Amino acid sequence: MTEPRSLAECLAAVRAALLSGDFVALDGLAALTERALVDAASLSPDQMTQLKALAEANQTLLDGARKGIRAARRRAQELRDLGSFSTYGPSGARQQTGPSGTRPLHRS
Repeated sequence: MTEPRSLAECLAAVRAALLSGDFVALDGLAALTERALVDAASLSPDQMTQLKALAEANQTLLDGARKGIRAARRRAQELRDLGSFSTYGPSGARQQTGPSGTRPLHRS
């Protein structure tokens, strides 16, 4: 993927990252979007309206992602409170978590 330059390209890249679940990419896109926002000061009102619509669509996706992450954390905590449970790691292999598993519970 080429690096986005305009604010519209940045917003499109953020949307793509959100839709694909690439939350790591969002970190780098934040700085690029901030830089592109400075350049957007010279845009026409029509262009700004289009960008606002893109940003609002991304906000809806961000809200949904945040809600999903909270729900997953809540569910994981419920399962931890029950004892051990199984998850799937990055390699796709099943792994046991909890007192009877190989990894200890982490409580914060």
